[in-house]
Amino acid sequence: NFMSNFYVGYGHKSIGDCGSVTLFIEGVSMLAAKAIQDWMLYAGQEVSTRYVDFSTQPFIDPIHTEESATLYQDLRTFYLSALQPLEDDLKLRYPRANEESETLYAKAIKARAFDILRGFLPAGASTSVAWHTNLRQGADKIALLRHHPLEEVRTVALALEKVLIAG
Repeated sequence: NFMSNFYVGYGHKSIGDCGSVTLFIEGVSMLAAKAIQDWMLYAGQEVSTRYVDFSTQPFIDPIHTEESATLYQDLRTFYLSALQPLEDDLKLRYPRANEESETLYAKAIKARAFDILRGFLPAGASTSVAWHTNLRQGADKIALLRHHPLEEVRTVALALEKVLIAG
């Protein structure tokens, strides 16, 4: 009732500055996450590639062809096969100092390998993103996302709009 009287029917968008929301968008492609984050006023966080097991992480394929499925699988195979040799190479390049904890060193090497290899992940690798916004800025961004060239982004925009209207 408040929203229909004072926000939707109020006639001035500034009242939207008084309310904020945190949205959790899960299972979208990294490309869709970047579309959401591509906003000067974006405040939020995307899942770090350091903490995702890409041996099982779904890849979102917008064209659904045999060729694209093969390409996604080839990228996954390369990513997974390169991980251990890269870790081994990093250990040679950056040996553990005597005072360094073995556990922390191993984690740092693995994180560095993930950081290097994420450049080979396809934009269709799925991720999750959190977005905190006030209602006016959220409405403005969703209006843009509704017209994005990627169907997945348009679908996400409509879903966000539906959730926000339902309140």
